[in-house]
Amino acid sequence: MSEADILRDSPTYIRHVVGELEQLRDRVGEIDDIDAERAKAQAKLGAATEELKARRGEVKEVQWQHGQILKAAREELAKNEHLKAENKRLTAANAVLEADLKTNRGKIAEATKVFAEEVQSAIGAAIAQMREKLGS
Repeated sequence: MSEADILRDSPTYIRHVVGELEQLRDRVGEIDDIDAERAKAQAKLGAATEELKARRGEVKEVQWQHGQILKAAREELAKNEHLKAENKRLTAANAVLEADLKTNRGKIAEATKVFAEEVQSAIGAAIAQMREKLGS
């Protein structure tokens, strides 16, 4: 091609080059938009990652607290079981004591009755002897 051909086609060529440059500018703009969107997504991902770390920490704390509550509950349950066994043992011992007391009350009542009868008999005999002495 000669210089004349190039010059004659220059406006068309320039328009063509300008059109390509505009397309490139639009593509660069799209790339910039994509980069901006990627940066936004990266920021959201970073925030979500930090939030996840915080939540995991909270979960670990709740799990630890749950373990502590479970431990305390198990200790209280063991104490309760011990107290139940102690109560059962003491109830049985109390029943034995109540039975002994009832038996002893019966024995005391019987002994009191016998003693009263013996005292009454002795008093009766003493009165009879005194009457005999007085009447003789």
